[in-house]
Amino acid sequence: FGRGGRRAGRCRLYRPCHGPFLPRTGLSDRLLPRRIFRAGRSARPFRLVGAEKAAAENVEIRGRNKARDRKEIRTRNKARGQNEISDRNENRIRCRICGPDFLRIIFRNALCLFVILRIRNAFGIRLHAPNTGSMDIATYYMTSFLCETSRALLERAIEGGFNFADCVIAPDGCTMINRCVENMELLKTMGEGNDRFFHEFMEIPLKADENGVELLVLQCKNHILKPLSENYGIDVSDASIRKAVGEHNRVCRGINEIGNFRKESRPRITGYEFHVLTLATYVMPQYLIIDKLEETLEEIKTREPEDREYRARIAVVGSEVDDSGFIKLIEETGAYVCADRFCFGSLPGRMEIELKDEEDALTQVCRHYVYNGHCPRMFNMEKVYGRKAYVNDIAKEYKADGIIYQQIKFCDPWAYERLLGSTMLREDYNYPVLSVDRPYNISSSVGQMRTRVQAFVESIEIKKLQANA
Repeated sequence: FGRGGRRAGRCRLYRPCHGPFLPRTGLSDRLLPRRIFRAGRSARPFRLVGAEKAAAENVEIRGRNKARDRKEIRTRNKARGQNEISDRNENRIRCRICGPDFLRIIFRNALCLFVILRIRNAFGIRLHAPNTGSMDIATYYMTSFLCETSRALLERAIEGGFNFADCVIAPDGCTMINRCVENMELLKTMGEGNDRFFHEFMEIPLKADENGVELLVLQCKNHILKPLSENYGIDVSDASIRKAVGEHNRVCRGINEIGNFRKESRPRITGYEFHVLTLATYVMPQYLIIDKLEETLEEIKTREPEDREYRARIAVVGSEVDDSGFIKLIEETGAYVCADRFCFGSLPGRMEIELKDEEDALTQVCRHYVYNGHCPRMFNMEKVYGRKAYVNDIAKEYKADGIIYQQIKFCDPWAYERLLGSTMLREDYNYPVLSVDRPYNISSSVGQMRTRVQAFVESIEIKKLQANA
């Protein structure tokens, strides 16, 4: 698939419009010229032809490919229905409400450096692509062996879902996301008509120590603050960062207070409702959502809890959950999602940042994320074992009966973490654990996932009955 041979043609896969090109087939190689690809089943690699020579011979082919791509996207959107088209433009609508004076930054961050991207007259939107359907075009460019998150994001970018952005910042959380953003840049999916648009790639530390803090500070200065200041005149002063931290802390305070209601024996808020609120805090300007969160908190305080008993209290751990339908599916089985220890959840993503006057704000923010983050990319042994102990602490605090350790298919960092984490939590901490990999969009395997969750919940109920017998 995706290698320019006859099989790719039969499967109606898409080819890029610029070189280098494969001389035997007349088809374009994929977009990463640093790698050597083989076409078809040949055991011998093709010699790549220069892009300039091939481009002169393929102008007409490029035009036809572009027209075909546009027609295919229009046809696909029309077939999916107007409701899904509205969902796909949700990010664009959210950004337009803040007015033309704000810079829209799309970012993908392993250590969740959201505060730096909330400085004055700028706000960051975490890359996510809910309700993604077919990923044929992105699979062609990136192959089917990369995680569905990276392919879904590229598919959304090709369809124009991120055209509102003014820049893209991609820290090196994993190579798959790097490949995703590189393809976005090479395909020019964003920034049309904006001469100041830029892509930035950051290096992220692998260990939680002061060397890692210094590296992260340097990377933030060179790849976030400096480009924003030079290209858009954004205020990146220490005072601006401190103000952003203040707004961030207000959001964290509101989310954490709402999340504390999940500790009750009869919760006043469902796990699905809380997940939707948490997602909103990552994709909207802080000043727009603070008042809404505080209003929601006051409403929940007066809400009467439902008169029902949940079959089991579940803590969800692992990869990011951009599809809130996954949380809804779990709760439809009669379970209650009491804790969200996954990427871009509230634990520990919505931890307040304490700033002191003795040190600059940027260094303190970077130190907070390096030492308090629980990303599986951090490999020092204190972090490796600390992540499991943190899940244990959360499960005790939120009174979880079991843990679902989930991972998006082909996500390498969480694949290793899921294997080690699920084993340790089951054998060392004595929790019932369901270890699953899942698609980025849960609607593609609802039946299978519901069956596994139902069986897991029933096993927890049986253990409760046996313990009380």
